[in-house]
Amino acid sequence: MEVYASQPSHYRMRAEFRIWHEGDDLYYAMFDPADPRTPIRTDQFLAASHLINELMPKLIDAVRDTPILRHKLFQVDFLTTTTGEALISLLYHKRLMMSGMPPHSSLMTRFRLAILLVVVVRKSKFDP
Repeated sequence: MEVYASQPSHYRMRAEFRIWHEGDDLYYAMFDPADPRTPIRTDQFLAASHLINELMPKLIDAVRDTPILRHKLFQVDFLTTTTGEALISLLYHKRLMMSGMPPHSSLMTRFRLAILLVVVVRKSKFDP
């Protein structure tokens, strides 16, 4: 059996981050298991793929500038492929369907993205 060493950085194709809100700012956060109540600001994550690190600041800037997207956003998950594709999930503590343009339209324009919307329906405190 042969064993191959991983690259020292950019070896993870997926990553998930909490979103921490401080006044008008928000940022990606991770937590130390020894101190799980104190967020660690994570602007870059060297273990994650180059594409994740490239998308992180672009996405957080777009969300920060769009009130409907930033309100009650609590987590972002990234999944990338070896062929340069990415799936980004924005997780909220609210319903997103509101009058007017869909909330993701500004991201579509900014990133020139085609968005596949996956809807997970479950009983929640938001259900009537």
